[in-house]
Amino acid sequence: MEYSQIVALHAAGVEYLRVSVFNSQVGESATNHYHLGKHITAKAFPKLELSESERLYALVEEGNDIALAKMIKSGVSVEAVIDGVP
Repeated sequence: MEYSQIVALHAAGVEYLRVSVFNSQVGESATNHYHLGKHITAKAFPKLELSESERLYALVEEGNDIALAKMIKSGVSVEAVIDGVP
C-alpha cells in the first residue's frame, strides 16, 4: 500500500489504519499501523472492541482452535451468531 492511499483513506474519515502484507514467495509478513496518516507503533494502536460473536468469528477465521475452545468452555452464549449462523 502506498502512502498516498493511506492519506486518502484518512481523508475519507478513517482515523486508525492497520495494514498487513504477506509475501507468499518468501513466507514473510509485515503489519504497519497508522493514525491520521502518521506511522505509529502497534502498542499505540487502540484495542478493538468486538462483540462476543465478532470475537468468535475472528477466531474461526484465524483458525485459532485453542482460543476458540477456551471461549466455548468459558460459556459462550447459545445466542451467539457467527456469520449469520448460530
